[in-house]
This record gives sequence, structure tokens and C-alpha cells, in this order.
Amino acid sequence: MNDTLKKTYTAGLGIIAITYEKAEKMTKDLIKKGTLAKEKQVEFINTTVEKAKENVNKTEEVIKTKIDELSEKGKPLKKKQDNFIEGLSKKTKKLSIDTEKQVKKTVKDVMEKSKSTKEKIASSMSIEDKVEAVLSKNNVPTQEDIDEINKKLDELIKLQKKSQKKSGKTKPKK
Repeated sequence: MNDTLKKTYTAGLGIIAITYEKAEKMTKDLIKKGTLAKEKQVEFINTTVEKAKENVNKTEEVIKTKIDELSEKGKPLKKKQDNFIEGLSKKTKKLSIDTEKQVKKTVKDVMEKSKSTKEKIASSMSIEDKVEAVLSKNNVPTQEDIDEINKKLDELIKLQKKSQKKSGKTKPKK
């Protein structure tokens, strides 16, 4: 609001300066035409400038009054805005709490359903499948794993024997 008044005051000074220049030019023109006596020139210029100052002051007062009126009119709207924002904030907080509760409940339901599904799957398995699942879980090798290991060991033994024959060293068999 102060900024508006400063701008108005500065504009008023500009108007006064322009008015003074125009009044001076106008008086010179009037003197040339013979309508205004040279002695009255200063008085005419001062009167014109005073009228311009009065107009600026009146304009400033009108603007200040209008700004004050608008400021007063805006107070209820600001209060409504503040109340609206406060209400919205409360609703958001409540919604956040409700959402958190719902998410927790949903997670709990999903966990229970997955547990139930896991139990159903386990109960539908045969004894052999269950034993195999437990052995696998504990890293116990299956018969297929053992056969594969034996096959690789046999190949290693063959390679070792070939290597020993080539070097001419053979170890006695036990």
C-alpha cells in the first residue's frame, strides 16, 4: 500500500513539473498575444502550479481511501481462506491416518491369505515331495546330484591314470 502511495506522489510531482513547464509556456504565449501582462506571469504560473498540487493531493487522498476500503473488504475473504485452508489441512491429516490404517489392514489380510495358500500347497503335496522340499531347503544333494558327482570323479580318476601312464609312474593299487 505504501508503494502505491509513493508511486502516486512521484507521479504527482511529475504532473506538477509538467504543469509548471506548460504554464510557463502558456504564459509566454499569452504575453505575446497581449492577453496577459508580464507582471502577472509569475502569479499565473504559481496559481496553476498550486491547482496542480491540490489535484495531486486530492488524487492521493482518493487512492488512499480506495485502498483502505479494499483492504477492509478483503479481510472477511482472507478469514474465509484461512478457515478453508485449516479445514483442508485437517481433512488431509484425517485422510492420511485413514489411508495408513487401510494399508496396514490390507497388508495383514494379504499376509494371512498367503500363509493360508502356502499351507494349502504344503498339505496338497505328497510325503515324498515334502521330504524332497525339506532336503532341498537344507542343501542335501539328491540321487541325481550324487550320480553326477560320481560321474565327474570317475572322469578325474581316468585322467589321473592317463597322466601317470604318460609320465611312467604308476602307483601300486591298494
